[in-house]
Amino acid sequence: MVALVDTACDEAFLDAVRSALGAALLAAGPGTLFGLATVSHRLGLWDLQGPAPVVRYVPLAAGSTPAVCSLALAAALAPEAFLAPIDRWRDEIEFAMEAMRPDERVSQQVGCANRLARPH
Repeated sequence: MVALVDTACDEAFLDAVRSALGAALLAAGPGTLFGLATVSHRLGLWDLQGPAPVVRYVPLAAGSTPAVCSLALAAALAPEAFLAPIDRWRDEIEFAMEAMRPDERVSQQVGCANRLARPH
């Protein structure tokens, strides 16, 4: 199971995502692997297997559609480090989900764009 979370949002959206991910973790069967990635102006790959989750950021190439990572994802975080067994790392996964924060730089720009796009 891989969660890709858009952090160009507000805290209320992230709370809803956290709730949905929590339900998915509870429903996951034994041996299920879980990976967490966040995306805004950069891609965050979460290493969930350790004393504390660590996020490794990969810059996204500007001007490409869809955005292409400027370095190989495997070089930033090996797949075996990205995919954590839920049975063993549940506490760390839940900690990482709580640690996700809105990318204020991007969410403010998106919020401004949304206000401008609304009909008056």
